[in-house]
Amino acid sequence: MIQREIEPGLIAYTCPKSGGFWIDHEHYWQWLLKQPGFPKSTPAIDDMPVLDEDEHNRPLISPQSGRLMTKYRVGHGLKFRVDHDSISGGFWLDKGEYELIRERNIHDELHLICSPEYQLELAKLDAKAVMDQRVEALLGSERCTLIRNLASKLEDPQIQSVAIAYLKQCLDEANNQT
Repeated sequence: MIQREIEPGLIAYTCPKSGGFWIDHEHYWQWLLKQPGFPKSTPAIDDMPVLDEDEHNRPLISPQSGRLMTKYRVGHGLKFRVDHDSISGGFWLDKGEYELIRERNIHDELHLICSPEYQLELAKLDAKAVMDQRVEALLGSERCTLIRNLASKLEDPQIQSVAIAYLKQCLDEANNQT
């Protein structure tokens, strides 16, 4: 492994064979504590779930502890997973993965990505995406867009209640006409 600075003040170790990065727990936290805006209290999860599996689903052995590492989904539209060593606290990123998380400005959230809270939010986004796909298959894209646009204009809960009641009335009237 070749020591390399991947960000000012962040030391990582590059595997000359695979091109992947090992980011040591201590180096990561020393660097992270100096970052503006630290600490981030909640993971920044966007609304871009990816349901595809990581193509590199092989178990990896930590170069530090020699133990199997756990894979954590990154989200943000990225298909890969970060490998985390729960014993040493280090992170493994395959070749090109660090650059992708850096482009999305989540390179300082590796510890959050590997948290149960973050992974639960990704699972919720996945479930919502599946539900949205099922509803759209049933109603069609045009109707779903119409409903979403209407919902976005009804912000006040009192107005929402009236709008839902009125929609039900309109549906009843439409059903009675047939």
